[in-house]
Amino acid sequence: MSVDLEQEEFENASVLQRQLDQQRSFVDNIVSNTRLIEFLKLL
Repeated sequence: MSVDLEQEEFENASVLQRQLDQQRSFVDNIVSNTRLIEFLKLL
């Protein structure tokens, strides 16, 4: 495998990791908001 190809694969993996982190953050935010809404319904 050439160095250029390895670098490209590494960059692709980094992009995918960032996207996964963003999606995880997004889901965490939705879960947090949902819990807040459910809590406020109890008041």
